[in-house]
Amino acid sequence: MLVLLLLPATPAMAAPAWVAPVDLTAAGVSVRTAPEVAVDSGGDAVAVWKGYVGADEVVEAASRQAGGSWQAPVELSGSGHDASEPQVAVDSDGDAVAVWKRREGADYTVEAASRPAGGNWQAPVDISTIGQNASGPQVAVDPGGDAVAVWELYDGTDHIVQAATSPAGGSWQAPVDLSTIGQNASEPQVAVDPGGDAVAVWKGSDSTNFIVQASTSPAGGSWQAPVDLSAATRNALEPQVAVDPGGDAVAVWERYDGADYIVQAATSAAGGSWQTPVDLSAATQNALEPQVAVDPAGDAVAVWERYDGADYIVQASTSPPGGSWQTPVDLSAAGQDAIEPQVAVDPDGDAVAVWENETDLNAEAASRPSGGSWQAPVAIPGGHDAHVPQVAVDPAGDALAVWEGYEGGHIVQAAAYDATGPQLRSLSIPAAGTVGQSLAFSVSPLDVWSALGPVSWNFGDGAETGGAGVSHTYTAPGNYTVTLSAADAVGNLSIATGQVSITPGAAPAGLALGSAGAGPASGPVAKTRARVGGLVLVKNGKALLKLSCPAGAGCRGVVKLSVAREVDGRDRADAQGAGQEIGQAAFKIAGAKAKTVPVKLSVKGEAQVRAAVETGRLKAHVAGTGVIARTVVLKEARRR
Repeated sequence: MLVLLLLPATPAMAAPAWVAPVDLTAAGVSVRTAPEVAVDSGGDAVAVWKGYVGADEVVEAASRQAGGSWQAPVELSGSGHDASEPQVAVDSDGDAVAVWKRREGADYTVEAASRPAGGNWQAPVDISTIGQNASGPQVAVDPGGDAVAVWELYDGTDHIVQAATSPAGGSWQAPVDLSTIGQNASEPQVAVDPGGDAVAVWKGSDSTNFIVQASTSPAGGSWQAPVDLSAATRNALEPQVAVDPGGDAVAVWERYDGADYIVQAATSAAGGSWQTPVDLSAATQNALEPQVAVDPAGDAVAVWERYDGADYIVQASTSPPGGSWQTPVDLSAAGQDAIEPQVAVDPDGDAVAVWENETDLNAEAASRPSGGSWQAPVAIPGGHDAHVPQVAVDPAGDALAVWEGYEGGHIVQAAAYDATGPQLRSLSIPAAGTVGQSLAFSVSPLDVWSALGPVSWNFGDGAETGGAGVSHTYTAPGNYTVTLSAADAVGNLSIATGQVSITPGAAPAGLALGSAGAGPASGPVAKTRARVGGLVLVKNGKALLKLSCPAGAGCRGVVKLSVAREVDGRDRADAQGAGQEIGQAAFKIAGAKAKTVPVKLSVKGEAQVRAAVETGRLKAHVAGTGVIARTVVLKEARRR
């Protein structure tokens, strides 16, 4: 009987650390705006900023593949027309969308450009109406690459918030008005969930005060009439918004209470009404510049700067889904001015906040493990006169910060927070062999941000060796647990375990398993197993599996989708794997949490889903490691 157990890699003995920054801008380009940054599910990164080339303001971008080097920046906007206020977003595959405003005669027009993962930026296109002044563009994309952009437009009478959408790989649709005509609106922000449902917030006016307003749009649907989030009678400014995979939204803003500005927040369940806002910061001292992020389970983290009578201090508060906001805590050190905070969270709820230390003229950061406490702030090493840092995190928990620095001129710099060990790609452990037979073991480790350290194999029989490709000969029959460990230069460690069965006679046909792309995010199979929802939406070739993990140490593993195939004249798709596999994906879920795991479907799987459009569904089987096997229904999501 063939015995095989292969556990995907997991980080262990982690030593998270900020690595030395690198310059992104080229010589001769002066930067005059805060850069923006985004990362995809594999750790590939893209940054954009406004620079000066001669007398022209241009939007530039630089990108980096996981484990590689930053590429030379490229211009996104054309020369001869000033361009500024760039923003960027990426989908799970690394396809990027950037937006900015560009001067056209006496007015500014919002433009957009896209770039397929690993490819070149396409020529920019206008997405706002030419001849009307547009500014403040923002952009968000869902995991499948559908994009939503919002901006502020002056129509000659009022300032209006508008939006436009673009399906993955498609053209931008005509813009639509979100705010109420006849009332000024500005400072729009937008977020989208994995299904493409969008939420926009902005600062509106009731002719007396500024009020935070919001509008929502289901995937492929129309924007709803705006609703007020903040209470009337006092000004509310600087709104921000974030959504979780289920479409639950969290908005934050600063509101004047008659004496000081207080940070407030409101939440909305998917498709539901916005709740009454609550105060996050304490009264009597100004709290400004709020930012918010949520993890897939709906846990929210908000940060802001608050004046304590002598200095500005960065504070944070957290809220579990459906729960209350916790008492704020100080992130920055006392006695120093800390401003312009930003925050990001990974799928497990680990948070990283960055800000500008005006006293020491550098960028600082603090991290918080999911459910834990914020760590003491640290200076990001090597920054030069850092201003307005921005931050993004990948699903493994690695973070990337970018900022405007100064080194004989204004430049863009980037530094990574390396929190995870190497990805153990193309891992191959033989399932079986015979006594005296030389067996091959191999792996292709890749670390997103740091240089690789040692790779070690323990064969379970007392023998050990190092190297990415090795061989070993067993001298006695039995079942042996093989342990692979790989470290990176900062001390993060990844471990994978497999079992090989050694017999005294002729070996069964060998089987090498590869977990291409599997890395620290996948982790070992936990004793508890994740449950799968019965209805699975399919969008842009990806099945969005909703997995929930019971309380415990968490659930990790690889989930596999299969559909029926004909065996002996009958359709079969059972737990023994008789079905035709159409996709698989690694996952990691914290105990008592849930997340949506996108599974890229095979060409055949996509075809079968499309073919089932008549009935609207296709039955499939979920199996794999770390999940409870069951039959689900695949249903194609509505298209734009």
